[in-house]
Amino acid sequence: MVAKAEMSAMELEKVMSDGEVVLGGAGDEEEEDVVLPGYRFHPTDEELVTFYLRRKVARKSLRIEVIREMDIYKHDPWD
Repeated sequence: MVAKAEMSAMELEKVMSDGEVVLGGAGDEEEEDVVLPGYRFHPTDEELVTFYLRRKVARKSLRIEVIREMDIYKHDPWD
C-alpha cells in the first residue's frame, strides 16, 4: 500500500517494476488515505518524470486517472 508520505526512489522503482499501482484492497490491515507521489497542486519535476512519465513511456497503466490524457492536436490553442 502507498503510504501517506512520499515514496522513496527505491519504492517507486518497485511499484513501477510490478506494472501496476496498488491503492489498497480487502486484504489490507489498515485503512489509510492514499496519496500518490506528486498528487497535489504542483508536483515536482522529479515526481512527474520518475512516476508518471516513466510509466507512460513503458506503457504501464496507472489504474486511476490522475493526469488525463488527450490529443492536443485535436484542439485549437485558442479554445
